[in-house]
Amino acid sequence: MGHNRKHHYIPQFYLRGFSSGSRKIIDVYHMPTNKRITDVAIKNQAQRQNFYGNIKYEKFLASIESKIAPPLIHLRENAVVPKYSSDDYISLQMLLLSTLSRTEKARNERDSAMTKSVKLILEEIPEHQDLLEHQNLMTENSSHFALESLFEFLLYISDLKLGIVRCSEHAFFGTDSPVNLVNPFLESRIKNRSVTGLVERGLVMIMPVSSQITLIAYDPWVYKFRSKNNVLDIGSQEVEYYNLLQGVCMERVAYCSAFTRTSLIRNAITKAKRFRPGSRSRVRFEKLYMDNDPEPKDMIAMSRWEPRLGIIPPGLKFLRFAKNIPLSDTAVQIRNPILYDMIRRREHPTGKADVQEMIADIREHLGQEKDKKKVRESF
Repeated sequence: MGHNRKHHYIPQFYLRGFSSGSRKIIDVYHMPTNKRITDVAIKNQAQRQNFYGNIKYEKFLASIESKIAPPLIHLRENAVVPKYSSDDYISLQMLLLSTLSRTEKARNERDSAMTKSVKLILEEIPEHQDLLEHQNLMTENSSHFALESLFEFLLYISDLKLGIVRCSEHAFFGTDSPVNLVNPFLESRIKNRSVTGLVERGLVMIMPVSSQITLIAYDPWVYKFRSKNNVLDIGSQEVEYYNLLQGVCMERVAYCSAFTRTSLIRNAITKAKRFRPGSRSRVRFEKLYMDNDPEPKDMIAMSRWEPRLGIIPPGLKFLRFAKNIPLSDTAVQIRNPILYDMIRRREHPTGKADVQEMIADIREHLGQEKDKKKVRESF
């Protein structure tokens, strides 16, 4: 029965933020044909037959959606960022994370990385040919693992602060890959690997949530928001950055309001062409230092493609001390060592913890995080 069901990889309640008039229809811009299609039923968008392979994952995501939809609707209607560490605040962080993990593009990237990893292992260690027999299973399991681990991964981004940028015109548009990760802090300092891991210092997560509002989650130890209440009105020139980012990261389709100009979408996609990747991921063996190990280890390093526009997102600015933070020799520039150590001390297997326990840990961390001096000293 689950094999005949349509699974949405972009939630319908999210797409309704770009509807106009009826809450059931939306306009679609199809990048391969450069055509705009008007008044398309939302229920038929961003879905595939049996996309998650098992109905339990669709039900799992539906249970998450029931928690994160109300805070998103409130954000759209009131343009107010929820109180820090509140249930609504955590729900919006989960909105970013779950949407990032569940899209068709995310699955394609995981498939690509898994295929390249198996090929690399066989080139270096030919006796492991049996891995080829299990490659499809490994690929499917990697997608299921990403969904099962959402609450665990939520801990990694629980220290990110939220803000919104807003424009009076209907100038923002969404895509089939609406959550974009950038890191203007590290992208100019580290060239040979991706710098948008969830625990990386300087991470920024960006997601347009309506034709007038874009949600931003940012590292508070590197950036500050340009508005005290974390709500900033921006002009058309600054909006171009966010639309360019959507154009760079989209797979095939943009979603927009009937009030959004076609030329705005087309121009963003045209400008994005020179930034779009030729390959989704890069996999190679590297000698990497992990945490406090005195000697590097031979490990498979997977770097996924990421946008590097060379610009800090409008609405953010660097903290005064940020550029003086030294980089470590480890494989990852850990943003918040206190949080990272807390996660590593967890005794349960990844993805198997009780949800309430996860939320309790997040709140514990949010309480610790208020002591900025302690965190800064650990850099």
